[in-house]
Amino acid sequence: MAGYDRPLSLTESVDGGLVLVPFCFTINGSSNPDAVLGDQILSRLVTRTSAGLFTFTLVNLPYAVVGGSVCCNSGATEDIVPHLDASLANSTGVVTVRTITATTATDPADNDIVYGTLICAKTDRRAGT
Repeated sequence: MAGYDRPLSLTESVDGGLVLVPFCFTINGSSNPDAVLGDQILSRLVTRTSAGLFTFTLVNLPYAVVGGSVCCNSGATEDIVPHLDASLANSTGVVTVRTITATTATDPADNDIVYGTLICAKTDRRAGT
């Protein structure tokens, strides 16, 4: 296929390095999501706590979560905005995903896919001072 033979590039950082922790789950009505993907999600379980509120626990605590993002493939009739909260990931391993429309917590439609990535520091090593 012409145009698709691109070499992969290696992104480097000045500190001890970064790793990406991907995750993905499929909305299952008002039940816990199914089709959970991501080797770092404990027991491959994402819990739907309430409308628009999903949590999962990481298998291993990261040294530090330094960023991340989350997306939802909601249909054209939905205006779902996902938010990622990894503030507890370093201490308890819990990551929260909220999905809202305007200011109302809202579940995406059944079978919509929520996917994202955490950006984590590999070590506590720092660049030179």
